[in-house]
Amino acid sequence: MGKLASTLLVAAGAVWTLGTAWFAANIGIALSRTADAPLAARAADAPGERWVRLEDVEPRCDTRTTSRSYTFFLAAPKGGGAQFVVQRVGDVPCQAGPLEGGFAPGTYTRDFLQKRFGVSLPGEGEVRIFTEALSPGYLKAALGRMLLFLAMGFLVFVVGLRAMKRARSSTRG
Repeated sequence: MGKLASTLLVAAGAVWTLGTAWFAANIGIALSRTADAPLAARAADAPGERWVRLEDVEPRCDTRTTSRSYTFFLAAPKGGGAQFVVQRVGDVPCQAGPLEGGFAPGTYTRDFLQKRFGVSLPGEGEVRIFTEALSPGYLKAALGRMLLFLAMGFLVFVVGLRAMKRARSSTRG
């Protein structure tokens, strides 16, 4: 491997390592901030960006759709209130019962959901998104994947450094 190729390998490994380290650190921080148990909350009063367990939810299974490895459906508090979008990981059935996860910050338009996730849900106005991505189980799995990518990026960096060292020593000798 030549000097240029090894230099490019080192650069790619460094960018890869730094990028995944940033994601892994953010996931680790989010995981460290989760409580030992979810906060039991009503959907209308649930705080954003916090691991909660919603027990007063009535899903609208007729709106269930899957897109990009996620299942989406509308839900609303049983006592009435604003509908929100539930985002679950994988192709899972829509079922009644408690939901664990958290609300993403802010509200989102249905146009955003269509563009970002390819999901078209009935109704009008903005909605909150309740996602499993804020639960510890999901965060641990994501951290595991990021640590694997971090190790691969670091391996590319080390292989590039080794190749660069060999290329320099072969031109001196």
